[in-house]
Amino acid sequence: MTTYTTILGVETDPGKPVKSDLAKRWTDNPIAMFEGDASAIAAGVQVRRPALLDAIINRVKLDTTSASQAYSVGASNTTVFTLNPYSFLPGVTGANANLQFANAAAVDTPKVQINNPTGGTITGTLWWRYINA
Repeated sequence: MTTYTTILGVETDPGKPVKSDLAKRWTDNPIAMFEGDASAIAAGVQVRRPALLDAIINRVKLDTTSASQAYSVGASNTTVFTLNPYSFLPGVTGANANLQFANAAAVDTPKVQINNPTGGTITGTLWWRYINA
């Protein structure tokens, strides 16, 4: 990965010579910004969303992970699970379980709840995917 190196204002003042190390930073810094180099992020020059074309990020380019958790919900009870930030596609396996979002508007702490409307205990697995951000 290319490293971002700050270009100082005095290096580009009128009358200053263009040296090879300055020219190298002019070519390397944009690459480092697009690669998401930590030094570019620390300098506050990472690529921002408006710079990207619409629909440029797709399922192939998103770094996603699957997660799951077993559940057991007693009669007429509810269990709430906090998912990973940027979670999507939650689902359940198990009979008679109702799944609903408990905190749907929160990106950083999405929650789902499993309701048991039956008379007995229900068991199953809650599963979801999330973006590694």
